[in-house]
Amino acid sequence: MSGNGSGPSAASKREVLNRLASTTAKPTPTSLPSVPPLVQPTAVQPDAVAAPEAPKGFPLWAFAPVLLLIGVYLARTSRRMRWRAAGPVGAWNEVLDSLVLAGLKPKPSRTVPDVGREWGEAGARLAVMVDQAAFGPRAGRAGETQRAASASRPVQPENSWRLARQVRKAVRRKASWWRKVVWAIDPRPLFRR
Repeated sequence: MSGNGSGPSAASKREVLNRLASTTAKPTPTSLPSVPPLVQPTAVQPDAVAAPEAPKGFPLWAFAPVLLLIGVYLARTSRRMRWRAAGPVGAWNEVLDSLVLAGLKPKPSRTVPDVGREWGEAGARLAVMVDQAAFGPRAGRAGETQRAASASRPVQPENSWRLARQVRKAVRRKASWWRKVVWAIDPRPLFRR
């Protein structure tokens, strides 16, 4: 206290005012919105730097459908080549494959001439050739049988394939549009017995 007894000194008043000012100057947490602290970048060590990722290549599994379609096409082409070697019977099998592709597979109880007649003159002539090839006299039998068979119409494989192409065109014309789109890659003929 001061010597004149008049109350608190000026220094003590300043001290009290400073304390009041410091307590009122501090913000209360509810009065101001909190600001997130700034993130300070940390120093990156050279051996901790990751190498950039190499660009990923085209996934090989994406080629699976294309390879499958190519496989089906090649299997059907191989089958067609085997049919060609079988002469008229092979030509008829090509016709049957076409009927399967068109969704017109004949019932197993129907005969070759019966099915062939449905497809016009070419189908009927091809059916006769198939019957001759399947049930006619075979090579190696008695000479008379061979002469009798050659005196009748001989079976010509080239002619049978020309007839088979004509029947196939007629069958394809009757097929629906979506069957025509998948005609070359449809696997169903591979499963025909």
